[in-house]
Amino acid sequence: MPDLFVSYASANEALVRQRLEPLRNRGFEIWFAPDCGTIPGGTDYADQIVRAIGSCKALLLMATSQAFDSDQVSRELEIALNVKKLAVIPLMLQENLEPPPSFQFRLSLLQYIRAISESGPWIEAVETALRHHGIVPRTYEKRRERPVDSNILPYFADRDTQEQIVIEKLTEHLKHAPHRPIVFVVHGTEQQCCDGFVDRLVDDAIPTCLASQKNSTELNKKLVRWPERSDEKSDAGKRAQMYRRSLLKRLELPLTYDDVELMRHIGKLKQPISVTSIVSPDSWQEDEAELLAATIKAWGALPDVPAPSQPVIVLMCISYHEETPSMLSRIFFKGSARDPLHSWSKNIEALDGEQVRVYVLPQLTSLSLGDAEDWVREVLRPNDPERVKVMVRAIFRSPRKEAEQQIRALLTGPPVERLIGQLDVILKHRDKGQRLPMEPLSLVFRSFLGDDVRRIL
Repeated sequence: MPDLFVSYASANEALVRQRLEPLRNRGFEIWFAPDCGTIPGGTDYADQIVRAIGSCKALLLMATSQAFDSDQVSRELEIALNVKKLAVIPLMLQENLEPPPSFQFRLSLLQYIRAISESGPWIEAVETALRHHGIVPRTYEKRRERPVDSNILPYFADRDTQEQIVIEKLTEHLKHAPHRPIVFVVHGTEQQCCDGFVDRLVDDAIPTCLASQKNSTELNKKLVRWPERSDEKSDAGKRAQMYRRSLLKRLELPLTYDDVELMRHIGKLKQPISVTSIVSPDSWQEDEAELLAATIKAWGALPDVPAPSQPVIVLMCISYHEETPSMLSRIFFKGSARDPLHSWSKNIEALDGEQVRVYVLPQLTSLSLGDAEDWVREVLRPNDPERVKVMVRAIFRSPRKEAEQQIRALLTGPPVERLIGQLDVILKHRDKGQRLPMEPLSLVFRSFLGDDVRRIL
């Protein structure tokens, strides 16, 4: 049963649907009257509306000038506030919108959220408000039946494999050892948007997994700076201490705290905590693995999180420069980017044990044509998917001139010029296997997400 009732003016249906999409993508169950099957034929409409409001935990008021002129919206708001005693979240959809006196009286004590654009900080603000009122997304499996949040591109395609590993291993960890740290190593070349994928994990996948296991979904996110290199040849131990000091600072703890005091503080948070570190391509060197190993060992040496335990999830995000492979490398790696972690990942995974679970995820690789076609079908969902796929195939397979001709034959206007302007950047990265890295390819995807292209498609 949905937890959130949407009150809106019928004249704004298209706009309201647009604003609801990112909330649905995040797994929130919404009662929206125009949806097929919401109100069975032959039933009393007014009675069904009252029942629907009463069955929900909150009312999302889609505030527009038309809504403020609507008697139906006024009645729904009255029932929610004074009869059913629901929480009401006003979402302002238009610029310079001020409620008329009748609505000002009802909404005077409520905090407005402005959602003028299709995406932006308002989405997080609404989710925070919903969680505050006890409304949480449904389970991970149920949410994956819906299209993902299109604005977070590193989520789809080849990244599904890595994300599913995180979900499965974290679920197992929560059942058997929630009092111990768990470490995930995410890695790929600088063209693969590794940090964007980690953002997706901590913003969506991990909280959803926690909710499915009856844990708190309020993930306490900490970004811990990766220690800079020094001139000394072997400084892994010293840099591991720098990492620890950075962790204490992010937790706003005295640098004199010992391991017992540190874990006691984490226990008092009564929240799952994620600790993320980003290793940039310029920072990564061959001996960086020593620091990674020293850091993981340090996590394993910490005492247990005091009961009731909430998980400590450590994410190491490593990006490295893309190297031109030798002939032998191309033979052994079959055209994929050389993986600098390949030679030492087994040593890192050997640290996995009862004190700390360690998982090196598969390398984030370039996307295939099939990945992009899946994205068109499952995420973009255009009116004419075959038409869009023709353009995608041209980008993956055709020479520059032919690709431009096919795009111009299918699209017109300013969107086309933006796509054409990006072709040179994109095709420069196309490998012999006709795969493209995430970063340049995302330029095209972002163009497809624009309203002007959606209208054409």
